Amino acid sequence: MGVTIDELMVGDAPESWAALGFAVDGDVCVVGNVRIGLTGTDSGKGLMGWSLRDFGGGELDGLSVTHSDRPPPAEVPEHPNGIIAIDHVVAISSDLARTVTALQATGLDLRRIREEPTPAGAPRQAFFRLGAVILEVVQAPEEAIERTGGDRPAFFWGPRLRRPRPRRNRRQPRGPCQRDPPRHPAWPPHSYPPPLRRPDRAGRADYTPNELRRSVAAWSFVYGLSRLQGPRGDRLPR
Repeated sequence: MGVTIDELMVGDAPESWAALGFAVDGDVCVVGNVRIGLTGTDSGKGLMGWSLRDFGGGELDGLSVTHSDRPPPAEVPEHPNGIIAIDHVVAISSDLARTVTALQATGLDLRRIREEPTPAGAPRQAFFRLGAVILEVVQAPEEAIERTGGDRPAFFWGPRLRRPRPRRNRRQPRGPCQRDPPRHPAWPPHSYPPPLRRPDRAGRADYTPNELRRSVAAWSFVYGLSRLQGPRGDRLPR
Protein backbone atom coordinates (compact mmCIF):
# COMPACT_ATOMS: atom_id res chain seq x y z
CA MET A 1 0.00 0.00 0.00
CA GLY A 2 2.95 2.31 0.53
CA VAL A 3 3.53 5.08 3.02
CA THR A 4 0.37 6.59 4.53
CA ILE A 5 -0.32 9.31 7.08
CA ASP A 6 -1.38 8.24 10.55
CA GLU A 7 -1.42 11.58 12.39
CA LEU A 8 -0.71 15.27 11.89
CA MET A 9 0.61 17.13 14.92
CA VAL A 10 -0.91 20.60 15.12
CA GLY A 11 -0.04 23.24 17.69
CA ASP A 12 -3.51 24.44 18.60
CA ALA A 13 -6.07 24.04 21.37
CA PRO A 14 -8.83 21.41 21.03
CA GLU A 15 -11.37 24.03 22.11
CA SER A 16 -10.49 26.16 19.08
CA TRP A 17 -11.22 23.31 16.68
CA ALA A 18 -14.44 22.42 18.46
CA ALA A 19 -15.56 26.04 18.16
CA LEU A 20 -14.97 25.82 14.39
CA GLY A 21 -17.37 22.90 14.05
CA PHE A 22 -15.01 19.90 14.30
CA ALA A 23 -15.84 16.80 16.31
CA VAL A 24 -12.98 16.58 18.82
CA ASP A 25 -12.40 13.64 21.18
CA GLY A 26 -10.02 14.76 23.89
CA ASP A 27 -7.04 16.18 22.02
CA VAL A 28 -7.62 14.23 18.78
CA CYS A 29 -9.71 15.17 15.76
CA VAL A 30 -10.23 12.51 13.10
CA VAL A 31 -10.70 13.85 9.56
CA GLY A 32 -11.19 11.18 6.94
CA ASN A 33 -8.71 8.43 7.79
CA VAL A 34 -6.15 10.78 9.36
CA ARG A 35 -5.86 11.72 13.03
CA ILE A 36 -5.04 15.31 13.93
CA GLY A 37 -3.31 15.59 17.29
CA LEU A 38 -3.99 18.95 18.94
CA THR A 39 -1.03 19.58 21.25
CA GLY A 40 -1.91 23.08 22.44
CA THR A 41 -0.06 26.29 21.70
CA ASP A 42 2.78 25.88 24.21
CA SER A 43 4.71 23.49 21.98
CA GLY A 44 4.35 25.62 18.86
CA LYS A 45 1.78 26.76 16.32
CA GLY A 46 0.53 25.33 13.08
CA LEU A 47 1.43 21.97 11.54
CA MET A 48 4.62 20.86 13.29
CA GLY A 49 5.08 17.23 12.23
CA TRP A 50 3.46 13.95 11.32
CA SER A 51 3.62 10.21 11.89
CA LEU A 52 3.70 7.82 8.92
CA ARG A 53 2.83 4.15 8.51
CA ASP A 54 5.19 1.83 6.59
CA PHE A 55 7.87 4.49 6.77
CA GLY A 56 11.33 3.14 6.15
CA GLY A 57 13.11 5.81 8.18
CA GLY A 58 15.39 8.63 7.20
CA GLU A 59 15.34 12.41 7.05
CA LEU A 60 12.70 14.35 5.13
CA ASP A 61 14.81 17.46 4.56
CA GLY A 62 13.60 19.14 7.75
CA LEU A 63 10.02 17.80 7.92
CA SER A 64 9.58 16.30 11.41
CA VAL A 65 8.45 12.66 11.15
CA THR A 66 7.95 9.63 13.39
CA HIS A 67 7.09 6.01 12.58
CA SER A 68 3.64 4.63 13.44
CA ASP A 69 2.18 1.12 13.53
CA ARG A 70 -1.38 2.14 14.41
CA PRO A 71 -4.16 1.10 12.04
CA PRO A 72 -6.47 3.74 10.55
CA PRO A 73 -9.34 4.96 12.77
CA ALA A 74 -12.14 2.44 13.11
CA GLU A 75 -14.80 5.15 13.09
CA VAL A 76 -14.87 8.45 11.24
CA PRO A 77 -16.98 11.08 13.02
CA GLU A 78 -19.27 13.48 11.20
CA HIS A 79 -18.17 17.07 11.62
CA PRO A 80 -20.87 19.74 12.01
CA ASN A 81 -18.95 22.06 9.66
CA GLY A 82 -19.18 19.54 6.79
CA ILE A 83 -15.47 18.68 6.49
CA ILE A 84 -15.07 15.10 5.23
CA ALA A 85 -11.36 14.60 4.50
CA ILE A 86 -7.89 16.07 4.14
CA ASP A 87 -7.30 16.78 0.47
CA HIS A 88 -3.57 17.50 0.65
CA VAL A 89 -0.78 18.67 2.92
CA VAL A 90 1.46 21.53 1.78
CA ALA A 91 5.18 21.85 2.53
CA ILE A 92 7.50 24.60 1.31
CA SER A 93 11.12 24.16 0.28
CA SER A 94 13.81 26.61 -0.72
CA ASP A 95 15.37 23.88 -2.90
CA LEU A 96 12.73 21.65 -4.46
CA ALA A 97 15.20 19.27 -6.10
CA ARG A 98 16.96 18.64 -2.79
CA THR A 99 13.71 17.98 -0.94
CA VAL A 100 12.36 15.68 -3.66
CA THR A 101 15.56 13.62 -3.57
CA ALA A 102 15.37 13.29 0.21
CA LEU A 103 11.71 12.25 0.17
CA GLN A 104 12.21 9.70 -2.59
CA ALA A 105 15.15 8.18 -0.69
CA THR A 106 12.80 7.33 2.21
CA GLY A 107 10.26 5.58 -0.03
CA LEU A 108 7.70 8.32 -0.65
CA ASP A 109 5.88 7.93 -3.96
CA LEU A 110 6.57 10.86 -6.30
CA ARG A 111 3.78 11.20 -8.86
CA ARG A 112 4.77 14.29 -10.83
CA ILE A 113 6.51 17.64 -10.83
CA ARG A 114 4.55 20.61 -12.14
CA GLU A 115 6.66 23.18 -13.95
CA GLU A 116 4.10 25.98 -13.88
CA PRO A 117 3.77 28.86 -11.40
CA THR A 118 0.96 29.05 -8.89
CA PRO A 119 -1.12 32.22 -8.35
CA ALA A 120 1.03 32.90 -5.28
CA GLY A 121 4.20 32.86 -7.38
CA ALA A 122 5.67 29.43 -6.55
CA PRO A 123 7.47 28.35 -9.75
CA ARG A 124 7.39 24.55 -9.29
CA GLN A 125 5.54 21.94 -7.24
CA ALA A 126 6.10 18.24 -6.56
CA PHE A 127 3.28 15.85 -5.63
CA PHE A 128 3.64 12.68 -3.55
CA ARG A 129 0.90 10.11 -2.98
CA LEU A 130 0.43 9.10 0.68
CA GLY A 131 -2.65 6.90 0.55
CA ALA A 132 -5.76 9.06 0.27
CA VAL A 133 -3.80 12.26 0.94
CA ILE A 134 -1.43 14.14 -1.36
CA LEU A 135 1.74 15.83 -0.17
CA GLU A 136 2.40 18.96 -2.22
CA VAL A 137 5.93 20.33 -1.91
CA VAL A 138 6.16 23.89 -3.21
CA GLN A 139 9.30 25.65 -4.39
CA ALA A 140 9.51 28.95 -2.52
CA PRO A 141 9.76 32.05 -4.76
CA GLU A 142 13.15 33.77 -4.93
CA GLU A 143 11.93 36.89 -3.16
CA ALA A 144 10.61 34.78 -0.28
CA ILE A 145 13.95 32.97 0.04
CA GLU A 146 15.82 36.25 0.20
CA ARG A 147 13.36 37.68 2.72
CA THR A 148 13.77 34.69 5.07
CA GLY A 149 17.56 34.65 5.00
CA GLY A 150 18.44 32.31 2.13
CA ASP A 151 18.50 28.53 1.97
CA ARG A 152 16.85 26.58 4.80
CA PRO A 153 15.22 23.16 5.39
CA ALA A 154 11.72 22.38 4.20
CA PHE A 155 8.82 23.13 6.53
CA PHE A 156 5.12 22.40 6.73
CA TRP A 157 2.66 25.05 5.60
CA GLY A 158 -0.53 23.22 6.56
CA PRO A 159 -3.32 20.87 5.43
CA ARG A 160 -6.10 21.68 3.01
CA LEU A 161 -9.45 20.25 4.08
CA ARG A 162 -12.24 19.13 1.81
CA ARG A 163 -16.02 19.38 1.85
CA PRO A 164 -18.40 17.45 -0.43
CA ARG A 165 -19.15 19.19 -3.69
CA PRO A 166 -22.69 20.58 -3.90
CA ARG A 167 -24.91 18.86 -6.41
CA ARG A 168 -26.48 21.06 -9.06
CA ASN A 169 -29.98 20.38 -10.29
CA ARG A 170 -29.36 19.49 -13.93
CA ARG A 171 -32.92 20.45 -14.88
CA GLN A 172 -32.43 23.99 -13.62
CA PRO A 173 -31.31 26.35 -16.43
CA ARG A 174 -28.23 28.43 -15.75
CA GLY A 175 -26.94 31.83 -16.75
CA PRO A 176 -29.23 34.14 -18.76
CA CYS A 177 -31.97 31.49 -18.86
CA GLN A 178 -32.77 32.36 -15.24
CA ARG A 179 -33.13 36.10 -15.90
CA ASP A 180 -35.92 37.98 -17.58
CA PRO A 181 -34.79 40.01 -20.61
CA PRO A 182 -34.89 43.83 -20.35
CA ARG A 183 -38.11 45.44 -21.47
CA HIS A 184 -38.68 49.02 -22.61
CA PRO A 185 -41.94 50.60 -21.36
CA ALA A 186 -42.89 51.62 -24.92
CA TRP A 187 -42.78 48.07 -26.26
CA PRO A 188 -46.23 46.50 -26.67
CA PRO A 189 -46.81 43.32 -24.67
CA HIS A 190 -47.02 41.14 -27.79
CA SER A 191 -43.49 42.17 -28.82
CA TYR A 192 -42.02 40.91 -25.57
CA PRO A 193 -40.07 37.68 -26.24
CA PRO A 194 -41.34 34.51 -24.58
CA PRO A 195 -39.66 33.38 -21.37
CA LEU A 196 -37.04 30.67 -21.57
CA ARG A 197 -38.93 28.56 -19.03
CA ARG A 198 -42.54 27.51 -19.27
CA PRO A 199 -44.43 28.57 -16.13
CA ASP A 200 -47.07 25.90 -16.68
CA ARG A 201 -44.42 23.19 -16.29
CA ALA A 202 -43.08 24.23 -12.85
CA GLY A 203 -40.06 25.94 -14.36
CA ARG A 204 -38.77 22.93 -16.25
CA ALA A 205 -36.77 23.65 -19.40
CA ASP A 206 -38.83 21.40 -21.70
CA TYR A 207 -38.77 23.40 -24.93
CA THR A 208 -38.23 21.51 -28.15
CA PRO A 209 -34.90 22.37 -29.83
CA ASN A 210 -36.58 24.69 -32.36
CA GLU A 211 -38.60 26.47 -29.67
CA LEU A 212 -35.53 26.92 -27.55
CA ARG A 213 -33.50 28.36 -30.44
CA ARG A 214 -36.28 30.85 -31.25
CA SER A 215 -36.60 31.91 -27.63
CA VAL A 216 -32.86 32.36 -27.18
CA ALA A 217 -32.64 34.33 -30.43
CA ALA A 218 -35.49 36.61 -29.35
CA TRP A 219 -33.92 37.17 -25.93
CA SER A 220 -30.56 38.00 -27.52
CA PHE A 221 -32.20 40.43 -29.97
CA VAL A 222 -34.03 42.26 -27.18
CA TYR A 223 -30.92 42.45 -25.06
CA GLY A 224 -29.04 43.91 -28.03
CA LEU A 225 -31.72 46.57 -28.51
CA SER A 226 -31.37 47.59 -24.89
CA ARG A 227 -27.74 48.49 -25.56
CA LEU A 228 -28.61 50.88 -28.40
CA GLN A 229 -30.09 54.36 -28.57
CA GLY A 230 -33.86 54.78 -28.77
CA PRO A 231 -35.58 56.28 -31.83
CA ARG A 232 -35.70 59.73 -30.18
CA GLY A 233 -32.13 59.63 -28.96
CA ASP A 234 -33.00 58.50 -25.45
CA ARG A 235 -31.01 55.68 -23.94
CA LEU A 236 -33.03 52.51 -23.62
CA PRO A 237 -32.82 50.99 -20.13
CA ARG A 238 -30.33 48.17 -19.69
